[in-house]
Amino acid sequence: MENQLTPDNLPNLPSRRRFITITSGFIGSLILGDRALGATKPAAKKPVVKKPVVKKPVIKKPVVQATSKPSPSATPSATPSATPSASPSAFPSATPSATPTPPPNTAPDAPVIGKASATGATGATVVFTAPAKNGGAPITSYVATSNPGGIKVTLPQADSGTFTFGGLVGGTAYTFTVVAVNSVGTSSASAASNEIKTLDVVPASAVAIKKSGVAVTLADIEVGKTIAATNSATNTNLFVARLGEDSFKGYPTSCTHQGGPLAIQGKTLDCPWHGSKFDAQSGAVTNGPAGSPLAPIKVAALNGALYII
Repeated sequence: MENQLTPDNLPNLPSRRRFITITSGFIGSLILGDRALGATKPAAKKPVVKKPVVKKPVIKKPVVQATSKPSPSATPSATPSATPSASPSAFPSATPSATPTPPPNTAPDAPVIGKASATGATGATVVFTAPAKNGGAPITSYVATSNPGGIKVTLPQADSGTFTFGGLVGGTAYTFTVVAVNSVGTSSASAASNEIKTLDVVPASAVAIKKSGVAVTLADIEVGKTIAATNSATNTNLFVARLGEDSFKGYPTSCTHQGGPLAIQGKTLDCPWHGSKFDAQSGAVTNGPAGSPLAPIKVAALNGALYII
């Protein structure tokens, strides 16, 4: 075997330790003095540290697929396309939409009617509430109208309020309606108010009928009844009969026969002198010797009280 190491061909060692390395393909023996220590170990190789390779991310550009428009003569496909349509109707526009135009202003809603009250023979008050919606334009005024008569009163304001009427007819029943007005127009009319009756106009010539010094009212006499009362102007006595709700008549208290004093006896007015009798409601003779009925006296109820007219 070539290149075999023996004691004969071992070079002189200046010291007891020397390493002999045979590089011709095999490993020689390490000699310490005259003692072989065995075969030498191959030199350790330094590990190769591989630097990590940083890969740059690959950015893929989106592929825009063009949608071809079918020819007018082509037959539409029965199978829907998997590619979304790029038509404007399929995707919202990126451009913000224009501000919507507000609706035009209108006339206001109708006001809410309140309580009506008579304040005299020719006056009344009417309460109302402003509507919830003014139509987009401020309310400038309200107008109330009487029925009957068509008398109008205007309030130049935007809020709720009270109308004051004058010029009404005494003793007349009325209702009222209210409308609201803005720059666009006039609302529909409110519902009609409650019915009121203005106070009666008492003529200057009217004489109050009293009983025991107190004015006689409707509450003092029932329908179909007759009471004894006094003419407050002359302090003379008279009978007052109530024929109906608003119908009254008065009669003198003396018999038409010879002027004897009459007295109420149920439904008749009786004379104690000769026995004449008169119907307490109509004044007609029901028993002689009287031959003439009692002369009626005109009586009216004005504002709840009885007067000789």
